[in-house]
Amino acid sequence: MFSYALQRIPLVIFLSLVATASLSQETATESQRTSYPVTIENCGNTVTFDQAPERVVSLYSVTTELLLSLGLEDRIVAAANFGEVLPDDLQETYQSLNLVGDSFVIPREVTLSYEPDLVMDNQPDWFYTAENGFATVEDIENNGGQIYTITAKCDSGRLDATFEDNYTDLRHMGKLFGVEDRAEVLIAEMEATLDDVQTRIAGKDSPSVMIYDAGEGPLGIFGAGSYGFVLDLAGGTNAFADLPETYSQVSIEAVVARDVDVVIVAEYDGNAEARAEFIRQTFPNMTAVQNDRIVIIDYGLINPGVRNHLGVEAMAEALFPEAFE
Repeated sequence: MFSYALQRIPLVIFLSLVATASLSQETATESQRTSYPVTIENCGNTVTFDQAPERVVSLYSVTTELLLSLGLEDRIVAAANFGEVLPDDLQETYQSLNLVGDSFVIPREVTLSYEPDLVMDNQPDWFYTAENGFATVEDIENNGGQIYTITAKCDSGRLDATFEDNYTDLRHMGKLFGVEDRAEVLIAEMEATLDDVQTRIAGKDSPSVMIYDAGEGPLGIFGAGSYGFVLDLAGGTNAFADLPETYSQVSIEAVVARDVDVVIVAEYDGNAEARAEFIRQTFPNMTAVQNDRIVIIDYGLINPGVRNHLGVEAMAEALFPEAFE
């Protein structure tokens, strides 16, 4: 079994850009190059700011990491407290944020009390529902805030999402906060990793893959869209790409009927090995089990965001280890 440790390629180019100036100085310089008001289209909504947002509430780790990667920690007044570990170059800054809420739920009153001008999420059908304890879209807008959703998760997960949606988010935030140069540096890093992976796996046969989340009947399986495009770029074929949603509950019988070459198990809570063992015990005749091709990959790498290129690399290395020797 393969396990891909959570890691991040150092931003060498980025560090060289900021070595001679403080973060605040660079932010000021880049902001001066941005012409406000700024308007962007996001998930069918129009977001307009007369100046860079100053009070951001981040409802999910992916949006927090996006902001931190662009050096915008001073704009975050509150972030959901997941307790997760971010890459080494961001973890200390993440821990210094105002981490609030229980798990990933920031209660309605808490969100509104920070008077955010921008609230960011990656699953709008969950994060703005009153029954789950969140401030609604109406609450936030009436409180003077605007909303931004991770592009790949528009409409709660688009089946036609692509890797380029990550670039859209970076460019949107770069424009909104006046840090477009930083966004382009990160995009160049991601593109370089994808180019390297494509070179390594060129001409190789594509194995059939199941991306397994959790559950023992039915099983939570990732289909096409925001998780499937990572697998596609890694050279695999999603055996459940025809599911009606990006994430679906699938019966044990349906999994048996689609024998797969590799099973990818998402790691997000320290229990991925137990889930991998469930696959071994439940599907002993599966080709992936017979060939010991149960792969554990950190969920943070395959969730749409600024580490998606590392998710592609991790999957490709698991599917084609000989190409990365």
